[in-house]
Amino acid sequence: MRQEEETEEATPPRSTLSLRSGNLRDHAGQGARPPEGKSLIQTWLKSLQGQCPHDRFCSGRGGGAMNDAALDLAGKVIDPVYIRNARDALHRVESVVHSLVAQRRLPDDGLTDDVIEHLLHHLALMDSNNYIGNVGVGEREGRVYSSLVKRRHYGMSHGIGRSGDLTANQPKAAGSSLIYSLANFFVLDAIRIAGALKTTDAIVAPSATGMALSLVLQSLPSRPPTPVHADPCAAAAKPAAAMRKRFVIWSRIDQKTCLKCIYTAGYEAKVVPLVRKGDTGFFGTDLDGIRKAVEECGGAANVACVLTTTSCFAPRLPDDVLGVGRICKEFDVPHVVNNAYGIQSKAIMKQLNAAMEHGRVDAFVQSGDKNFMVPVGGSVIATNRPEVLKKVSSLYAGRASGSSVLDIFITLLSMGRNGFKAMLKSREAILPEFHKAAEVIAAARGERVLKHAGNDISFCLTLDTVPNPKQIGSALFNHCVSGPRVVSLKDTKTICGNEFQKYGSHSDDNTSPYLTLACAIGIERQDIDVFVKRLNSEWDKILKRLAKEAKKKAQAKAKEDPAAPSA
Repeated sequence: MRQEEETEEATPPRSTLSLRSGNLRDHAGQGARPPEGKSLIQTWLKSLQGQCPHDRFCSGRGGGAMNDAALDLAGKVIDPVYIRNARDALHRVESVVHSLVAQRRLPDDGLTDDVIEHLLHHLALMDSNNYIGNVGVGEREGRVYSSLVKRRHYGMSHGIGRSGDLTANQPKAAGSSLIYSLANFFVLDAIRIAGALKTTDAIVAPSATGMALSLVLQSLPSRPPTPVHADPCAAAAKPAAAMRKRFVIWSRIDQKTCLKCIYTAGYEAKVVPLVRKGDTGFFGTDLDGIRKAVEECGGAANVACVLTTTSCFAPRLPDDVLGVGRICKEFDVPHVVNNAYGIQSKAIMKQLNAAMEHGRVDAFVQSGDKNFMVPVGGSVIATNRPEVLKKVSSLYAGRASGSSVLDIFITLLSMGRNGFKAMLKSREAILPEFHKAAEVIAAARGERVLKHAGNDISFCLTLDTVPNPKQIGSALFNHCVSGPRVVSLKDTKTICGNEFQKYGSHSDDNTSPYLTLACAIGIERQDIDVFVKRLNSEWDKILKRLAKEAKKKAQAKAKEDPAAPSA
């Protein structure tokens, strides 16, 4: 409780919360807002007051179609007392949406679906494809053939960004541009609520985590590297100034996307194995290995960045981002963090905050669906270095889909700050109950639960007594239990030219097969109850089947050799 109070005390006042993000700027200390951003604000505020600048062609009047002038006329048609009450109700709605732009942060309490839809319809009317009387004679005029598709996107079809910049405002789509800028403010607010108070900038990226990481890696600065082996002939053939940094130092995690994003960006991974952390059964960052890898790459000039991972499946611990951040600061090497579902962990976010304050973090990327419970497709790129997001935004080729932005915008408005905090607290409260339920199963079956305070999302249930562990995972999936993963320690995989033994376990030194579980945001107690019941049921079925098969084999062997002892 005290930790949360400290977070709240450190939160800036509403008028200054919106630090640099998108095209709208903070009132205090950041200078005046750019004219384009200011124009968007004025357009919307005028439209709320019934002064839409497109009145000749547009139906965008305050409160939908009922501004004060229209309400005055309505008072001559029906009892003006009723109109006065209705006017007050509409003004309350307008006050709520007005505050979103003024404060540029999440509302304290989530908005109702009706209010959110009112806001979306109103903003959609600010996009040119929805102007009444608009005529489009260009190649991209927001035309949508299917009315079903149009309704799905609330009539907004221009997407986000422009051809040269992901965060640029669109002249044809003031409403969509405003949604994107507000969505960026909302995710920044959510990240700060979660504990990373040093974060100053955040944007919603229109791609999932892996491609967003690749985009960040591509945006990294490139300096002439120092050749690992001096070769005058090679230097003459290809001047050093034209060469690009080659390596991304990567702390091993057995998740394909984390490795593929490096090669997609055009780099080569320098894999650093994990080290065992005591007798806990967990593995974590090898800081000495990271430092040694810099030397093995020929020095910092050859290293594009160090890529670490926070949220992960047990028995891996989140990387020591503070320790790595200090190494990166020492060597002046960029540090990128894969924070896929780390926003929901207070411990991870505090570590990230400390790394930004005392070390170096150039950017950290997180999933939209895993943290905010929206459909797959979007991610959030955050930083305390404004120039990083500027480079990422300018590197993105062309416009982008606004679907994932709209999903996050709607969801965070529905949650509000209090709703988001409640989701985080609920997950934390359920975690020890999940641990206890797994420990009961483990004790009854001669297994162990591998848990560690450093990983407060994922833990393991060993499967040492199960002859073929993967059948547990198959049985659970076939009975509508999704999420658990069985790692048998028998898989060897080669990914992008890198071979990994015991793939899935994050280390060649793991000794026990296991079932990995996650207590993630949105989980409910009834999910755990049903999971425990089905796991016990399927485990019993597997043991009975194995016993039956063993008995048949013994009987068959007895028939072949009557002298052999029976089962």
